[in-house]
Amino acid sequence: MKIGKIVEVIGVKVKAIIYEKMPPHLINNISIISAPQINTYVKTRIGLNTIICQIVGEYLKLDNKESKEIGYFVELEVKGRMQNRNFLGGLRLLPFVDADVETLQQEDYEILFSKPEFAITIGTNLFDDFNKITLDINKLIPSHIGIFGNTGSGKSNTMAKILKEYLEVVKVYPNRVNSKILIFDLNNEYGNDAICSYLDKKIYNLTTRNDTGDKIPFKYDKITAEDWGIILNATEKRLS
Repeated sequence: MKIGKIVEVIGVKVKAIIYEKMPPHLINNISIISAPQINTYVKTRIGLNTIICQIVGEYLKLDNKESKEIGYFVELEVKGRMQNRNFLGGLRLLPFVDADVETLQQEDYEILFSKPEFAITIGTNLFDDFNKITLDINKLIPSHIGIFGNTGSGKSNTMAKILKEYLEVVKVYPNRVNSKILIFDLNNEYGNDAICSYLDKKIYNLTTRNDTGDKIPFKYDKITAEDWGIILNATEKRLS
């Protein structure tokens, strides 16, 4: 659906006029889509290229003398472009003035929020609950990640959701995804039936106060000479 056009491009700042203010959701070809509003996505075109933008601001321009509306404008931030059914992030292309602004179709959302073969679903878009947010576990799990936020903002729940969904993938593809998870839980947030059933996990109660606590099983006979070298080097660095 064509909903407006680009009226200004200054540097990387893009502004568009929207033909009319709309309700929160629109129906297009029997599909429900989000109307243009803060944090939703729209697209524009340059030749054969499709540019994806996110709405980051909006305002109503008025004629102060006659007290009537001149137009409804939105500020856009370029997120990337579509190429060969792939989404490429970055500012390689910017819109042209007078180019049409359109809503995204379902296939656009599927490309923008692409779902790889080994994917986990962690929720829905906060500003567009018709689109689920998925993560590629082959990129997520082997990497270094951090979850940051204020107390009570949902860090523990987010981690639990990621690990729970990951374990579900491991169950479905046991021959293709082989993994074990070791969690050091200082605040006892993931005990009992958290993440997975209590029967599917082994809980070790560790302590440094005495020698009666549980020990994490470790097969020293499986460590190679190279592994021992790495361990000794790391120990020397910590002692120094």
